[in-house]
Amino acid sequence: MSAQKAEGTKLDTMRAERLASDTRTTAELLTTALHAPDSDDCWDAIATLQCRGSHEELELAERLSQSPCEEERILAADVLGQMGWGERTLLVPSVDILLLLLGDTNPEVVRSAAIGLGHRNDSRAIPHLLKLKGHVDERVRYGIVHGLSGHDEAAAIAGLIELSQDKDVDVRDWATFGLGQMTELDTPEIRHALLLRLEDPDAETRGEALIGLASRGERKAMPALRKELEGEFHGSWALQSAAFFGDPELRPLIESLQHRSDDETTQRFGSDFRAAIDACTGRES
Repeated sequence: MSAQKAEGTKLDTMRAERLASDTRTTAELLTTALHAPDSDDCWDAIATLQCRGSHEELELAERLSQSPCEEERILAADVLGQMGWGERTLLVPSVDILLLLLGDTNPEVVRSAAIGLGHRNDSRAIPHLLKLKGHVDERVRYGIVHGLSGHDEAAAIAGLIELSQDKDVDVRDWATFGLGQMTELDTPEIRHALLLRLEDPDAETRGEALIGLASRGERKAMPALRKELEGEFHGSWALQSAAFFGDPELRPLIESLQHRSDDETTQRFGSDFRAAIDACTGRES
């Protein structure tokens, strides 16, 4: 396990312990979540409900899912999507309710339900999600991308490939991420879809495509990678991709990009620059 992953696991454990010690009742947590939407207090209350992940929280979410109030239905989806966190408690009944919420008339509810199904990672959801991949509302298509990501089934991958060409930039970006990093599959179709995104007008989408291709050793991505390294600094994607390739010819481009970048960038992404330079020098960072 990398140091970064180990630190992330430690932080998750510490947060779980803190949430588990929360003495508020389910009713009190519900009140906080509904009266301070999108605030830190709201998401802390939702996380506590998720962390508990018992039949009491399931019954609450089921009741909310049938509410005439869209905010309450959205909250139901948010709670159900990560019940039990890593334990994924009550998987079958939570997925059943989320599938029903996919048929909601409100796009925000459908979006939240689809994202929740992505967290549940139950393959039963795939055909239901695919029916909505062409939805007119980009918020729904965004949710569908999250719902399909992490599945290796051919139908889910095909759906992500289609959505990686969506007209909405966020949908394209996350679909590209899903293809590039959320599956270890390596097929001609996935590589072709990622290669198409190397010319995307959005820098983050291009970056996600680069990482997906570099991690698969696709040398056709090298011209695009050189172009990114020779241009403005948009993020760490090109550096991570260079580290995957470990090509000595890339080192001067990385060093030049580092010298051209401002102090804030070189400080924030210093470890990425060092890792890329070391990989392209044959050293372990």
